[in-house]
Amino acid sequence: MCAEELMSDALGQALKAQDLDRAFDAAHKLKGGVNNLALEPISAYICELTELLRNKTPGDYDKLYGELMKEAKALFALTDEQG
Repeated sequence: MCAEELMSDALGQALKAQDLDRAFDAAHKLKGGVNNLALEPISAYICELTELLRNKTPGDYDKLYGELMKEAKALFALTDEQG
């Protein structure tokens, strides 16, 4: 599994379309999966993004999503190396 598969394209597409309701749904689902798998390096990012979207708080969602994806890719690169 790669970072893009885990994070799903649904969140990125919803953010790109500025569809905050759909983005929240995608982020909330990912938050559950990330926390169930104890993926600590990315948990803080997805939790923050989910709460911002839940409240429709103005913010730089794209920047936070970028940081989330950066951490996810780094995490999955480690797991790919271990095999």
